[in-house]
Amino acid sequence: MSLLITMLLAYLIGSFPTAYFVVKRTSRLDVRSAGSGNVGGFNTYEISGSKLAGMLVAAIDACKGTLAVGSASYLAPENPWAVFAAFLAVVVGHCFPFWLRFRGGRGLATAAGAMLVVAWPFVIVWLFWWLVAYLAVENIHVGNVVAVSLMLGLALLLPDEWLLVLIRSDIEISHFLLLMTLLGGILLSRHFEPIKLLIQGDSKNENDE
Repeated sequence: MSLLITMLLAYLIGSFPTAYFVVKRTSRLDVRSAGSGNVGGFNTYEISGSKLAGMLVAAIDACKGTLAVGSASYLAPENPWAVFAAFLAVVVGHCFPFWLRFRGGRGLATAAGAMLVVAWPFVIVWLFWWLVAYLAVENIHVGNVVAVSLMLGLALLLPDEWLLVLIRSDIEISHFLLLMTLLGGILLSRHFEPIKLLIQGDSKNENDE
């Protein structure tokens, strides 16, 4: 029962539509119908033209992840699956919030906030790879996909003795690797459409040449 309550609470926390409220407040628009339609910090910035608004959304979305996973540790300390379930539930809640008819964001900021509680060194590596990839191609979606893929690869390839140092002591390595695999699948699937459009755009440009 405690696990179900933890998952439900995490989903509800994740489903809080930060970008929707901020864009409504600043631009009086529906974030789902403007810009890329993504309910996240970058689209908030594109619509409002305010870096502060975009950063505010990203920060709150990250705090959702931290709050959900931290609450799971408190509510169900005896259940080894509580953190695992809360982590995935808060990301799913952000990506598919029932408040917005299950049309939410891509989950990156929320996942990063949750990761701070589980294995904070991975967040630093994640941000570094994202920055390198983004500066190389100047496309946020490519940066996201590259950073998530490399972070997942790092988690799967690192020796167990290294993972024991990097992740929380109360989390089993097998649980962490399963978590990273499922998380990677969710985050990458949320980028299928923008990457598809990017490839199609490049193909059109090549044909034009």
